[in-house]
Amino acid sequence: VYALGLPLVSFTSLALRGFYAVRDTATPVRAAAVSFVVNLALSLLLMRWLSTVGLALASTVAVLVQTVYLQVALARKHTGFGLGGLWPNLVKIGAATTLMALAVWGGTKAVARYVPAERAADWLVVLAVIPGGAAVYGAALWALRSRRARGRAGASAGSGRAAPRPLAWANRDCGAPSPTLSAAVMARDR
Repeated sequence: VYALGLPLVSFTSLALRGFYAVRDTATPVRAAAVSFVVNLALSLLLMRWLSTVGLALASTVAVLVQTVYLQVALARKHTGFGLGGLWPNLVKIGAATTLMALAVWGGTKAVARYVPAERAADWLVVLAVIPGGAAVYGAALWALRSRRARGRAGASAGSGRAAPRPLAWANRDCGAPSPTLSAAVMARDR
């Protein structure tokens, strides 16, 4: 149960850095206070019936509340941080993950049924089934990629040209200073 909250803890850590970068320390403190109250209330409520699982569940729900609080606050303050554009990709990742899980589950069941030696079965799962599941995941993500990514892959693959270099600092490797960096230094020195 606790492991379900680990991705949320990672997201919270990144969101906190975003707030600190814009010198907003009040919002993370409010989010932590709300999370603490939720964790305390649910811990006291759930540990009576679920014991340590209740404590883990309370912690996971509290970090979920903190994550949602921080994300909503971030999206309100900075319009580019909304999650609306992520949903199509999350659905694709979920579908690929489901296919991978089914492949690993089916492969493990097949190995257990057809390979009698336990040690050999374990090695077969580690060396073949799990990499096979990773390959299914990669193939599914590749098949579900966006139309924009398909266009880029097709354009650079068939043209014989190198892919464009979108980074602003890419010209520095030939000795030319970056215009963005130069402007920032001149603005600082004024």
